[in-house]
Amino acid sequence: YKELNKHIPSGWPKLDPRAMDPAGNFLSTTGNARGNIYNPKLVSKGQEPTTWDACVDPMWKGKVLLDTRNKLQAFQHDPKTRDIHLDWLRAMINNGAVLNRGQGGIVRKVASGEYPVACGINYHTANRNIDKGVKNLKYVQPGPRYPLEIGSRIYVGKWSKTPATTQLWALWISTGGQDVLEKYAYRGFPWDPKSKKYPMAQGKYLAICGAECAQQWGNYNSEYRRILGLPSAKKKKKK
Repeated sequence: YKELNKHIPSGWPKLDPRAMDPAGNFLSTTGNARGNIYNPKLVSKGQEPTTWDACVDPMWKGKVLLDTRNKLQAFQHDPKTRDIHLDWLRAMINNGAVLNRGQGGIVRKVASGEYPVACGINYHTANRNIDKGVKNLKYVQPGPRYPLEIGSRIYVGKWSKTPATTQLWALWISTGGQDVLEKYAYRGFPWDPKSKKYPMAQGKYLAICGAECAQQWGNYNSEYRRILGLPSAKKKKKK
């Protein structure tokens, strides 16, 4: 992939090294950003959740939705954001965050007016609904930190009869095909100037959950569960 990156056609964005597996086994093709959503009928102008701190404002005590599925591993992984984020999670619980499972369901609850604000929401889930005409829903990319999961990893199977085709497809969707991915899946990389997320990412610290972060998902999700106080089944000890 590093060699192919030198020969990308003119006009295509270059392959970002952060999307490459350090061992060279796969390319990540999507940039899954997470931010906040709110209902403009319930949130007054000037009170929009444009920062992560807004999510723990006593003004919204017991009124902010948070997904029980961890969507912010990037903050847990980055050493510059880790402690800040863990304190934020604890503050969310202390502020009475309402736990709910599922991004789509959370978006519907905010758009319907059941809750005014939700934090840690997929950009692609929210904006797909907004572009389809869902009213009373706004997405903001809060600062000063920007979480991004680099996902949808494409591998070439050992049994593949056309490995070069798969490799070229992965290269294209990670570079020249980003505009298509952004238009239909809302998952383009924020460092691509043609991405809708590009202007939202400017001036914010980018915390990335890439290959090394994904290997720690089990640990991060367990930590997330403990802080949220979610119940879990204990593993039986082997006799």
